[in-house]
Amino acid sequence: MQQVFRLKRIGMTLVTLMVIVGSLFAQEYRDGMKEGHIRIKFKAELSTLLNSLQTKSVDGILITGIQSLDEVNKQFSTVEMKRVFPYSPKNEAKHKKYGFDLWYELRYTSKISPLEAVAAYAELVEIEIAEPILEATLNKKNSQRRPAP
Repeated sequence: MQQVFRLKRIGMTLVTLMVIVGSLFAQEYRDGMKEGHIRIKFKAELSTLLNSLQTKSVDGILITGIQSLDEVNKQFSTVEMKRVFPYSPKNEAKHKKYGFDLWYELRYTSKISPLEAVAAYAELVEIEIAEPILEATLNKKNSQRRPAP
C-alpha cells in the first residue's frame, strides 16, 4: 500500500515538474507571429564587421556600434541579438557561402507588433531582409508564409 502511494506521489511530482518546465519555455504568438522577436539579415558587405562585432548593454538596451541600428534598438528597447545559425567551425564556410552568418534574431521589450519592428528595421541601409518569426503550422490554409516566386 505504501509503495502504491509512493509511486503516485512520484508520478504527480513528475507531472507537476513537466507543467512548470513547459510553461517556462512557452513562446507567445499573436496573429501567428512571435511577440517581441524578429529576424534580420544584414547585407553581405557587413560580414567582416559582424565577425568582430562586440555588443554591450547600456541601460538595458543593446548597443552594437552600428549607429543607425543602435537608434532603432533604442526606439524598440532591443535587448538581445543572436545569430540564427550559431558559429560552428565545421559549418562556418558553408554558412558564409550561403549567407547564413548574416541572419540574426532580435528580441525587444516594447509592446509594438512585430510588423512595426520589421518595417523600421527594413528601412535601415545595413539590413537586406527583416521579417517576423512566424508560428509553425501544419495547416496550409492558415499558413502566413509567403508563396514562392
